Amino acid sequence: MAARHVIVRRMAAVESLGSCTAIASDKTGTITVNELTATDVVLPGGSRWAVTGAGTVPEGDAVPVDPHDGPRRRGVVRLARAGALCNEAVLAHEDERWVHHGDAVDVSLLVFAHKLGVFAPETRAAAPRRAQIPFESERRFAASVNEAPRPDGTHRQQVHAKGAVETILGRCTRQRGPDGDEPLDGAAAVATAGQLAADGYRVIAVASGAAPGDSGPDPIDDVDVADLTLLGLVAMFDPPRPDVPEAVAACRRGGLRGPAVTGGHPHTPPPVAPPVGSAASPDQGATGADLRPGGDE
Repeated sequence: MAARHVIVRRMAAVESLGSCTAIASDKTGTITVNELTATDVVLPGGSRWAVTGAGTVPEGDAVPVDPHDGPRRRGVVRLARAGALCNEAVLAHEDERWVHHGDAVDVSLLVFAHKLGVFAPETRAAAPRRAQIPFESERRFAASVNEAPRPDGTHRQQVHAKGAVETILGRCTRQRGPDGDEPLDGAAAVATAGQLAADGYRVIAVASGAAPGDSGPDPIDDVDVADLTLLGLVAMFDPPRPDVPEAVAACRRGGLRGPAVTGGHPHTPPPVAPPVGSAASPDQGATGADLRPGGDE
């Protein structure tokens, strides 16, 4: 074992490893680089924009899939601004390189916003945060109350929220169309999100609205995040680590299967699956209930 550069404290561990037939690996941060990239934006009404560039370096732009949607760029910028305000991450250029701190979703939103010319420090300085609801998995959304300047020099309080599509839609009564606010078409938003998820992307919704009483309560709670306007959906992708495909191939050559464990839907293989050699079709997915103790899987 030492000749193979392996040191163990107990030989039983090596014996157990020798009888191993499968390795269940976490996906995020293990199979993937844990650097989510916003790749697509879909505005209410179906206007889709492709976001160029990858990783945490904010180089790229948003390009309409249909050139006729060019005039709706303001809607993409509005969404990017809301995502930068409802955000706890940091993206900065230090010592000639980009550094970031915070949740991967928040970082990806800041990178996306920077590509659109929405720079977080300036945006946050112009619209100071007065209250917030941090993201929690049980709540499935985050919200921020920010001071927004009016053209006449006065200020108003605005709520910006992001999170799971169904959760955000449940707090929206309108959507932002090409000519302003219009009635919410929740079914269309759910269908679009479902298609993006089926393609293996992580999807979040972004919305904004007036704070209750236009006074910016501090603190705010769940009931204050309501009567919002849906700004759009953001699809994100986490690319695989460069050395993972060969590692998976080596496991297979040794007779080991290597399923990737993910919190996503079992019938939605992530886009990293084919490149790394793991599940590439819905029938290769499994749930926790499928992994019976003492079974063959």
